[in-house]
Parts: sequence; structure tokens; C-alpha cells
Amino acid sequence: MFVAVIGQSSIVRVGTDGVITTVATDEDGLDFPSAVEFGRGDSSGSLFGVNFAIAELVGAVTVEGPGVFQIPAATTSE
Repeated sequence: MFVAVIGQSSIVRVGTDGVITTVATDEDGLDFPSAVEFGRGDSSGSLFGVNFAIAELVGAVTVEGPGVFQIPAATTSE
């Protein structure tokens, strides 16, 4: 399972064994991610998400992050 952790601007993977692994953070362009979904077709296996962009809204970041982001399949596989 993959979870958007809005308060930490990160995406984590929760393994079947309960181990939590961070797969992306604000250093990867996340700005309070609020949703994630796996791609289909050529993007199958890649994880897509939407930034809620709270930090950008209040002027806490100087670089605009993408509204929609992609985490490649190689990063999401166990």
C-alpha cells in the first residue's frame, strides 16, 4: 500500500510485513501530497499523485512544485 503523508510531504510504502519505507519527499518536488494512484498502460507500475500545495499557497516555498507528479515504477517496486 502507498500512502500520501500530507503533513510530512512524503509518499510511503507500507509493506505486507508492516515495514514503512519512504519513496519520495519534498526534495522530490512534493508539496503536501494529497492523493496517489497507480498508472495504467505504458505507465503501469508508476505511481501518480497530486500536490495539495499548502506550502506554495502560503509562500513558504520559493520554487513551484508540479500539481501532478509521477514516481517511476522502479521506485515503487519491492
